[in-house]
Amino acid sequence: MENRMSKLEKVEADSSYKQASGYEEPSPSSSAKAAQDYVTSLQSTERPTFVVKTDNVTSAITGEQDKKSLLVNALKRRYRTQYDAIQPIPYIKERLYCVDKVPIFFVMFAHMTHEKEYFQTFKSVTEFFRHMIQCFHDHMRKKSLDKNTKKHMSEYEIEHTELSNVAFEGLSNENQQLSWGREKLGKRLGQGFYDHYILIGILVEEEVADVTNENTTAKQIQMKNKARFYHKLFCEYYASFALVVKVAAATNATEVKKTLDKIDPFDLQYLYRFSCGIDATVGSKIIDYLKERKDCDKFAILCILEQAGEINDDIEKSVRDICSKMFMLSKNDSKLLQRSSIQLLNIASKWDIPIVDIYLFKSFSKADKDNIVLCSGLSLGNLSTVFKINVDVKEGRELTKEDVNGLLLYAEQLNNLRELWFINCSLPESIHPNDIPIRLKTSNLKVFSKNSVSWLDLHSGQWIKVDDVDTITKLCSECMTIAESDSESQQRSTIQLLEKASSRNIPICLLSLTESFSHVDKCDVILKSGLRLPGLSSVNAMHIYTEDGRETTQQEFVDILMYEQQSHRLENLTFYYGVLPASIPVRSIPSAWLSKDIIVEWFPKGRGHNGYILDLRTGAWL
Repeated sequence: MENRMSKLEKVEADSSYKQASGYEEPSPSSSAKAAQDYVTSLQSTERPTFVVKTDNVTSAITGEQDKKSLLVNALKRRYRTQYDAIQPIPYIKERLYCVDKVPIFFVMFAHMTHEKEYFQTFKSVTEFFRHMIQCFHDHMRKKSLDKNTKKHMSEYEIEHTELSNVAFEGLSNENQQLSWGREKLGKRLGQGFYDHYILIGILVEEEVADVTNENTTAKQIQMKNKARFYHKLFCEYYASFALVVKVAAATNATEVKKTLDKIDPFDLQYLYRFSCGIDATVGSKIIDYLKERKDCDKFAILCILEQAGEINDDIEKSVRDICSKMFMLSKNDSKLLQRSSIQLLNIASKWDIPIVDIYLFKSFSKADKDNIVLCSGLSLGNLSTVFKINVDVKEGRELTKEDVNGLLLYAEQLNNLRELWFINCSLPESIHPNDIPIRLKTSNLKVFSKNSVSWLDLHSGQWIKVDDVDTITKLCSECMTIAESDSESQQRSTIQLLEKASSRNIPICLLSLTESFSHVDKCDVILKSGLRLPGLSSVNAMHIYTEDGRETTQQEFVDILMYEQQSHRLENLTFYYGVLPASIPVRSIPSAWLSKDIIVEWFPKGRGHNGYILDLRTGAWL
């Protein structure tokens, strides 16, 4: 025994193994690697070395059973270390994840298929998952060739309507049901069907404790046999067939909405995506619904990408609709959403669909002649149909000459690009003429700096203050902002532009004072910086953001109304946050506003889109 123990004690634990420091949902790569939406990987950066730790071992080990237990426990500890820090998708090696994040089966599947070229042809998550389900059935079919095994029932593979209904009912309930009593489910599906899916592994059985309430004692706890899908993704996949039937039967958008309002796309995104991938006609109905649902317009992109194959008229219309509006790539978007957004832009470019306006909201990292690299590490390639690009960087970041030169080199490759805008950017005072691509000097591209209200002369490399009617009109057609965080020179440049627009009767679409408003003096707005904003006769709408909790007196509010009535174009005056008077004297409301139906709104903090409207006839907030 002493000799045996000494051998065990010579085995040292590998204490240098690094654990994962955090978890993050891995994002998908291109459409050819759709598996990333739900696969994490087992592969480690080094081959595991199995060792036995003797931390809790005493010299009282006797018999083969004790040695076996010691080995098993040591292996469990080592395996736990491996499972808590597994490498993600085979071609993403920079992060580690816990095995609990989407299961060992998927891990193995990802690595087994990594080297197979035909997997690179998958165009969607639906296509990949359908193939994986087929692998389950094919494996079972091959096993059934053995005369000692049960016969494979191919009809169960094709006809699974009741299983789809069970899955859909479970997911669409207010309290989702993800497991069912074994006997009850077997009876509903048919015992033969149930046994078949248990044998394949799509359904699994488990014994769970039946705790009716918190006062249940250990002796009262009974064990029950439950059945569930191997993973929630399988439940969503089968439920999607039932959803397709329901949406296909809907005769109008109202009926579609009634069905889909019960299903949260951010909790059950794959239910939506699988449904779009299974049936293109139903997919178009779902996509139209998502584009109208709050905060779901970007999610519609993922569903569009599930409609693999040739782009039909419905898909092309959806892509055109999305690309006809400002297309934002935000730093707050998940990597999954950014990647899908880029795929949609690539589709639009490939099919010669105009991309009206791309807005990089704090997501720009760097650029060269071939790509714009985002902060996430993803890249925008050559988008030949884009007309306008906005670069809005992180607050306080100064773009270097290299940053600007890289964007100009990128812009040179885009034949249809007409405008490149820099927003909230500190820019170099000038660009050396030799650094500006020759083709751009003879192109129709215009480069603007919104903060300094100037444009870049592509011949001299100098920034020129805007003075022509066309450019002023273009600038004022979008929101003009004077923010407290703007430098005094930026605020002064914006005021000068607004004065030029007003003097030439150029419409100012929207002026936003973002925590920069101080008070009104002699019909001028006084900013916190001390600068004066004169009355503007051509402003259409004005938004005033004040600090949360700031109280505006009745007289201050009346002064603001007097300032605003200087504009003969005014249609809307909106206050955000702050505290306004409970009512306004009717005599203080400009009589001309009553005939113009001018809207005065107030959105206190915490009320979201539920604000108040001022009744101009009574002076009360409604």
